[in-house]
Amino acid sequence: MTKERAQQLPEGIVIAIECDDERLDRATRQLMSKAITCVETTGEFKFVLSSSELLDRLYQQLMVDPDLRGMPWNATQLWKLTSDDEEAFQTIAFHSGMPEENAHPIDATTLSETEDDVHFDCAVISVEDVDRVTPAFADRCSMFLVIADERKKFVASTGLPNHEQVFWFTSTISLSEENL
Repeated sequence: MTKERAQQLPEGIVIAIECDDERLDRATRQLMSKAITCVETTGEFKFVLSSSELLDRLYQQLMVDPDLRGMPWNATQLWKLTSDDEEAFQTIAFHSGMPEENAHPIDATTLSETEDDVHFDCAVISVEDVDRVTPAFADRCSMFLVIADERKKFVASTGLPNHEQVFWFTSTISLSEENL
């Protein structure tokens, strides 16, 4: 693999696992860890989510997996990435048991463009959502969990603007030249 090609891969930590269930388990564990840490240090967890078929399984797992019962929904503030993400937002807000006032109707992208002092702890997005992340939102979000269903989509992704704490959950990738 050439150095030029390696520089084109998205920045961040890549968790490459072939098994879909294992990949989702690792993503939910990372999300849970961040949520608990935020609640312990600041008293709340500011969470942004996006909608896609790819993420539906992850959100379902958040709602039904007994290992995730410790998710601090009472201390979670919830936003959607863009106005297109209403369905996932409403589903999580309704089924999580979080206080109604913690589900914010304005989307995080718009909020980050209009409010300089807003900050988010974590955003869960699919690889297809990477292009919807604006520089203003990326600057105001501490961590991204990006779920990629296909290794080709991961490799083709341009990455997030000016952001270093990104976890890419994808299927196993080969970094040989013929596979890129």
